Amino acid sequence: MKLRGIGPVIPAVILLFFWQHRDFSGFKILAVTSGSMEPAVTVGSLVVETVPRKFQVGDIITYKLSQNPRNLVTHRIVEIEKINGSIFFKVKGDAVNQPDTGLVPEDQITGKIILSIPFAGRITAFGRTQTGVMFLVVIPAAIIVYEELKAIVREARKLRK
Repeated sequence: MKLRGIGPVIPAVILLFFWQHRDFSGFKILAVTSGSMEPAVTVGSLVVETVPRKFQVGDIITYKLSQNPRNLVTHRIVEIEKINGSIFFKVKGDAVNQPDTGLVPEDQITGKIILSIPFAGRITAFGRTQTGVMFLVVIPAAIIVYEELKAIVREARKLRK
C-alpha cells in the first residue's frame, strides 16, 4: 500500500523522535543555541556527540559549567594541560577572540561533537511547541489515517461488486 503526500513529514517525525530520546547507544543529540562556534557549528544546528577515550587539540567538545552543571557549552579544545596528574582543557569558541576563562576538568566534559546538522535544531525546537506537535505529528497522523480509511472503503466496495 502506498502512502502519498507524507514524504517530507517522515524525516521531521523521525527527527522529533530522536530529539525526544536524545541519549541512545552512546550518542547524544543536542541543539545549539548560541553563535560562539560559528561558522563551524551554527545557531539552530543539532549536534551529535559521543564520548571518546581520548581528546586532542582541535576537537569540538561539550562540557558542563562548574557553577551550573545543567548548562552545557560547546567549544573547541585549544590546549591540554596536565596538573597534578589530572587533565584539564583550555577551550575557545571559534567566533570568540579569547579562550574561556579557567580550565575545564576532564570530568566536566560530556562528549566530543562528531556531526553537526545545520538548522535541524530549529525543527526540533518547533516540534516541542503545541503548534509544532500539530504540524509534525497530529496532522501527518490524521493524513495517514484518512488515506488508510479511503483505501479500506475502496477495497470494501470492490469486494461488494
